[in-house]
Amino acid sequence: MKKLIIVLLVIAIAVLIFAKAKYRTYDNVTLKICDQNLMGCANKLVIKDKQYLVDAGTGLANQKYLKIVDDLRGQNKLETTLAYVKGYTKKEKGHFPNPMADFDVFHIGDLKTLEEK
Repeated sequence: MKKLIIVLLVIAIAVLIFAKAKYRTYDNVTLKICDQNLMGCANKLVIKDKQYLVDAGTGLANQKYLKIVDDLRGQNKLETTLAYVKGYTKKEKGHFPNPMADFDVFHIGDLKTLEEK
């Protein structure tokens, strides 16, 4: 039983190390948000002239992301430049606006606005 617990612990640590290795940091990223009245639109990050759908996940990164989006909507702005974004990209199905299509999705681990920097 102890050997099984040790093996599972080693596997869990290896998975965490591998997951952290995929994270990259990008500077001067543009966040484009959708007008709330526009149907079929999804918020996007523009990194090196390529657009990605946004998956802010849960936790602190999600709270920061939602605050930035709310602040932009309050100022009637549809885009801003972020100081940096940390995360990873993945091609996925099941995202709005077309759940059957493959999209490049950026999973945010951390982000910071120019004002916070």
